[in-house]
Amino acid sequence: MKKTILITTIVAFLLVALALLSTNHFANADSTRVYLSPSAYTFGGNTNVGTFFNVTAWVDNAPDIGGVQVYMEFNDSQINVTRWIEPTFNSSYIFNGTTTSALPTPPDPGYVHLAAGKARVQVAVSRFPTQAPWGHSGLICIFEFNITAVPPPGGQLTSTLHINNSAKTYILDPTGATVPGVELDDGSYTIVPEFPIALVLPIFLGLTLIAVAIRKKVLLKPKVKGF
Repeated sequence: MKKTILITTIVAFLLVALALLSTNHFANADSTRVYLSPSAYTFGGNTNVGTFFNVTAWVDNAPDIGGVQVYMEFNDSQINVTRWIEPTFNSSYIFNGTTTSALPTPPDPGYVHLAAGKARVQVAVSRFPTQAPWGHSGLICIFEFNITAVPPPGGQLTSTLHINNSAKTYILDPTGATVPGVELDDGSYTIVPEFPIALVLPIFLGLTLIAVAIRKKVLLKPKVKGF
């Protein structure tokens, strides 16, 4: 049983690492992109149903912005959206200090159930007619999620936070035209099993015994003359 839990734990962490590599790549320093920060939302196996967490969407290196729409798909059998927030109170907001329009009206996140284990939210913020100051990097919006399922002992649950859809996630310039070539970076959500504390001591003891045995073997090895 312990061996199974250990193997499951190792596999879970490898899957998380692979998810990070597959959904997050090194962006060109000058590229315009929309992304989630943090990109990976990871919770331990002791996380309870009903736990809330926030997913924040950001933009980097944009030209003058007239509006931004964020579309996100996720597995709503594991997590579900409760509301969205236009972060007018945050100095990092891309439209901080200007008159804006937010659709749908917060807290409605535009949630739609698409299929089994698949749903989406879709929100937009804009400031038309155009007005300074122009936001080039900053916070777009905040989604509040609720954890609705947890994995069985030794298991895990994971969902892509999919925003990479250029037809539905996009930036508008001050004239209302779509900004071309915007990089869209997905995120991920995962509950991984807790690493059993009971296994830490045996593993540490085993590694210590191996190290001692190797050291003894080296010390007892007969020396060769001339070396």
